[in-house]
Amino acid sequence: MVTRATCTEQLLYEIHDPANYITPDCTADFSKVDFKEIEKDKIAFSGASGKTATTTYKTSVGYLNGFIGEGQISYGGSNCIARALLAQEIVEKRLKKVTYPISGLRCDLIGINSLFDDGKIPNEINEVRLRISAKTDTKEHAQLIANEVETLYTNGPYGGGGATKKVDEIISIASILIPKDDFTITILYKNT
Repeated sequence: MVTRATCTEQLLYEIHDPANYITPDCTADFSKVDFKEIEKDKIAFSGASGKTATTTYKTSVGYLNGFIGEGQISYGGSNCIARALLAQEIVEKRLKKVTYPISGLRCDLIGINSLFDDGKIPNEINEVRLRISAKTDTKEHAQLIANEVETLYTNGPYGGGGATKKVDEIISIASILIPKDDFTITILYKNT
């Protein structure tokens, strides 16, 4: 579907300043772009302009940004939600006592509030899966967070099962500007 709305959305996708969008060849100005529907799925546009190029190249750099430790455990049968919530409370209290920094602590009842948390918890379901995760600076500390959920087998509410744990490295991206003078561009042409 090509409409004024979809074209506008694509034009502005990840553009922080539509009047000063840095490209290698110019600074584009999309602030006065107008889209006009010519026919179904055919759009004309006007109003784009440009300014002098900057003295920098915009690039994205990936960097190591810590680790996520995650643990999951299921509860089924009578009072399964109450047991999962008690398990969550136990892990949250234990994580408050750790001596290493954690951030982004997230506790989800998968199927109840993992995508949409409206604060309402149903009374009657017969199974729930608790997921707890948090970010740390080291892989070892992330593993300790994951282990906290596994300890619910013997130190948590009855009837927990299917515990899993994992650690993931976080690779983040930062957009930065690098002076063009720092680059030497060479084009090689090979006649075949």
